[in-house]
Amino acid sequence: MLLACRLAPRSWQDKPVAPRSLKPKRARRRRWWREGRQQRASAFRKRLLAVNAYYWLAARPYLKASYVWTSLGLMGFWWVFTTFMIGHIDDAANYTLAVLLNGLLKLWLITEAGHQLAEDKRSGTFELMLSTPLTVRDIVRGQWLALRWQFLKPLAVAVVAELALMIFVRTRADAAQCRWTWLAGILMLLADAITLAWVAMSAALTSKSHGRATVKTAAGILLLPWLLFGVVQVATPLCIFLFSMKSWESHWRYDLGWWFGLGIVVDILFLGVARRRLQTSFRQLALEPWAAKPRWAWLWDERTGSPERQTAFRVKLRRMAVGAVALLAAGAGVILYAIRPSRVHLPNPVVISVLQSNNPVRVFFEQGGVLFILSDGSLWRWGQNGVSPPQQIGTNHDWAQVSTKFDSALGIHSDGTLWTWKLDRNEPKQVGSDHDWVEARAGNGFFFARKRDDTLWASGNNNENQLGNGPGPNRTVAVQVGTNRDWKAINTVASSSHVLALRADGTLWTWGSTNYYANGTWFSTTNPFPTQVCRESNWVGFADEARSVARDQAGESWSLFPLARAPGADVPVSAIGSLVSTNTAVSAFGRLFATNWTGATYETRSNGTLWATPNSWPPMNAPMASPLRVGQRSDWVSVWGGYKTMVGLTADGTLWTWGLDFGQASHMSAGEKLRMLREMIANGLGSTPPSSYFLNYDWDGFQAQKEPRPLFRLVATNSAAASAR
Repeated sequence: MLLACRLAPRSWQDKPVAPRSLKPKRARRRRWWREGRQQRASAFRKRLLAVNAYYWLAARPYLKASYVWTSLGLMGFWWVFTTFMIGHIDDAANYTLAVLLNGLLKLWLITEAGHQLAEDKRSGTFELMLSTPLTVRDIVRGQWLALRWQFLKPLAVAVVAELALMIFVRTRADAAQCRWTWLAGILMLLADAITLAWVAMSAALTSKSHGRATVKTAAGILLLPWLLFGVVQVATPLCIFLFSMKSWESHWRYDLGWWFGLGIVVDILFLGVARRRLQTSFRQLALEPWAAKPRWAWLWDERTGSPERQTAFRVKLRRMAVGAVALLAAGAGVILYAIRPSRVHLPNPVVISVLQSNNPVRVFFEQGGVLFILSDGSLWRWGQNGVSPPQQIGTNHDWAQVSTKFDSALGIHSDGTLWTWKLDRNEPKQVGSDHDWVEARAGNGFFFARKRDDTLWASGNNNENQLGNGPGPNRTVAVQVGTNRDWKAINTVASSSHVLALRADGTLWTWGSTNYYANGTWFSTTNPFPTQVCRESNWVGFADEARSVARDQAGESWSLFPLARAPGADVPVSAIGSLVSTNTAVSAFGRLFATNWTGATYETRSNGTLWATPNSWPPMNAPMASPLRVGQRSDWVSVWGGYKTMVGLTADGTLWTWGLDFGQASHMSAGEKLRMLREMIANGLGSTPPSSYFLNYDWDGFQAQKEPRPLFRLVATNSAAASAR
């Protein structure tokens, strides 16, 4: 580089030749570096002249081929040295060597393919050469022979070396991806080599200088496919986001196929144009001097030329106009189709006959699904593993309670037996032989169950002391938590090892991995044994299992996940939790989160009305907004809230759902997505889309329902046969 900086300012100037440059010794040395020994060079050129006269001219520098071999040898030495230093054959070194080989050969080929042609046109040699019996075909063939003599064997060695390196790809999960990538790179090297030679020869006759021809060829063949590939990489997820209802994740076969396909298409197009130009217009391009033309000279020449050229020009303009109109019409049609209002076809509710009973309907949530225990004791599921419409689990009608976390479920029959199963199998198996279980809660790899004597039992993982008996091994058999016999309720937080429990004296207790959120920061600590949460002792139960909302005797509901500080018997609940409801007329409670951070709290009141209060999560230090009534119905009996799904029951026996709807595939229109994308760009590309848009769409591919829609319709009957149907 330093040598180039020194020579460049002096190489373009016209100045007298220095006497020292004419010294015979220096002249012989420079000639030797280009052509080698004179005797061998003369014999070599005689052989070339017997084959093709232009071959003799283009391959005069005898040592050009040896320079290519020397470069390949240096690269091979670098690879051997690197492998020796590492101690084993490394994939990164293999890839680096392949990239260097391919890049060097392609760039060197571009430079050599058009060098002699550009020099002959600049010096006017073609004016003499084309007046001889030497034909255009002879000139092109001679240039190809020179390129073959210089690059064919090095290309073959490079291909063999890369095939050998490909064999050394280690046996691993992505071995197939690595081998196909190697093969694509080798094939692209061969295709690019042929195309680059033709395009460089053509560009040498149409460009002002050899340097411009080299840059033009490299940009068209080497850079353009990568630019097109980048456009595909950006356009594909954007189009899928706008026009598809499902999320998409790129696969290596897709990326490799586009890269290889675009490279081959570009090679074919440029190769066809270059070959046709050399075969049909070589003489004209070689003899006409290069001269700069005005920017719109082509338009002026066409309009003021002969009648034939004017007619051809008008035909060309008409075709361009028709094509432009067709493209505009197609684009307008796509846009109108994309932004059209989406039509929502709500699924019909499932009608279920149940035995006449005064038992309540109970709903249990987990991310990705809902479990129902109907009034006749039957167990149903909806959403898990794509189950829609709701399906019954087994044929039992004696389920008393059920709890789920991820892919596991835990349930209790009316006879007090405890059962567990995987949601994808629906084959409950009894846990132990006891018949005195009254409450069960599944956790993330563990579970808790309470017996009739108010003792608490735990089983499963204990990696975060979530079993409540201090550090210890995981348990495959249920063990009692402490020695207390006054536990009244248990709660396990979704996706966490944080456990809450209520004792008979009205105090709340916690253990396991306790999460905190204070001053915008998350942190956690581990309580190996039950620790009192706060000093209040007027708690009566849990209102929202999904987010650990506890209710007190005054009718207030407090969110206790995450906590604002460490728990303690002297800490007031106002310092550790967040008040989410103060209405004493609330008869049921649930919360819906449109995103991880925004949503609403839903309440049914004693007069049968349904109300929603906008809130955020985590709710620390957030003022509580005023509740708003939902709809005009006055027969709401109960409401249950999950992570993004709500379920409500009305007095006519209808179960309604809103929020994330597992029975509807997303139908958010492209227009809505464009508006959401515009909001994201306006607020910064890393921002979260507004919650108002997320109420219409969920990234899991399900539609979000703003207004309650009927899911079940329970029809009471006294006939067991009708209920079975």
